[in-house]
Amino acid sequence: MQVTETEQVKEVAQKEETPEKVVSATLGALRKYDMQTARMHFPEWQFEREFDVENRELKDLMRTILKDMKYSILGSSVEGDSAVVTVKITNTELGSVAKEWFRKLRYSQMASVISGSDPREPKELIDLLKEECRNNRGLGHSATVDIDLIKVSNSWNIDIYSPDLLMAIWGGADGEIRRSM
Repeated sequence: MQVTETEQVKEVAQKEETPEKVVSATLGALRKYDMQTARMHFPEWQFEREFDVENRELKDLMRTILKDMKYSILGSSVEGDSAVVTVKITNTELGSVAKEWFRKLRYSQMASVISGSDPREPKELIDLLKEECRNNRGLGHSATVDIDLIKVSNSWNIDIYSPDLLMAIWGGADGEIRRSM
């Protein structure tokens, strides 16, 4: 029987699992867009809501965004079945990217209405956002976040809704997108 890399990661994680190793392995898997490994340490419903997409163009967009993410573990504390890992996460400044993308999107939609032409297709809009991401790779967004973990069945699970975690992973875009809508 052949053992997959994900199964090996899971076996090692369960034997030597610490909150720091779980956070590092999970963020590393997200950066590589290895969603099978990344999902191992999130409650399933949280992972599906935030990262599980079927659309190929959205998957490509997520790969484009996540591959530039960097992180460093700054410290941790464990108290029984709860832990907090402090991490500095740096990614492309997606807040600025999203703001520029929404500006272009609004202009494009207005131009379509004025000219009577068809609005852009969703794939074309995603391609425009990927282009904005590539054009802004040098702009960095850094955030220090406390990631909450809880031990469930001898395994550490990350609370994806730890304050500012998603904002850090997505380079500040979460807040900018909400302000632009």
